Amino acid sequence: MLRLLFSFSVCTSPRTTAVVRRSILTQSWNILVTGTTKVFSSTKAMAEKEPKWKVIFVLGKPGSGKTTQSQLVAQELGFQHISTGELIRNQAKDDNSEYGAEILKYLNIVPLIPSEISCNLLRQAMEQCTDQQTFIIDGFPRSQENFERWESTLVDQAILQKVVVINCSDQVCRDRCLQVRNREDDSDFRVKDRIKSFSELTVPALETFRTLGLLVEVDGDRKKEEVFADVVEAVSSVGP
Repeated sequence: MLRLLFSFSVCTSPRTTAVVRRSILTQSWNILVTGTTKVFSSTKAMAEKEPKWKVIFVLGKPGSGKTTQSQLVAQELGFQHISTGELIRNQAKDDNSEYGAEILKYLNIVPLIPSEISCNLLRQAMEQCTDQQTFIIDGFPRSQENFERWESTLVDQAILQKVVVINCSDQVCRDRCLQVRNREDDSDFRVKDRIKSFSELTVPALETFRTLGLLVEVDGDRKKEEVFADVVEAVSSVGP
């Protein structure tokens, strides 16, 4: 208990940075709940040095509008947008890609391609943007294992600032996907499969972000402009 009181007193000090404060609070939470000091690797790294990239994840079912909203928000706030799905599909089409052949094995298979490939591609994409520090990444992570791999791969480079989830009903998502049909897997069967994958793999992983105080949920069944306003409000404090 004395340890917890000391931790919270340090957190209230004006000389304590936000990065260190989050690390201390997360560790204190783990002591209270589990009796241990186990924390995520990136949280440990936060207390040691400031990473060079700030990252926002945007998640949602297929058809929720996560890519569209991420593009709009990036333009509005001066962030760099990365669509994980687009990044992976482009690699699959590139004959010179290091991962192209491997991706093709998984591209049309639910649930996921290997986390190692996704994380390496995201890191490469961020490294190419030498004049950018804040990234809004949609469609990642799609599972807890995805996020754990992200932690181990980019622990010293990226700090997660927010996770925005655009909640949308299954029917609305299906209607949007079938109306637009801008992907080869936008058949009704495949859309249902992708929605099921989101529910089974992504939704359980959201509790990690909720516990860390990073999760923001937005109603995606509304007009695009209304959703946009809420997402901007949620992430504008991150800064470019």
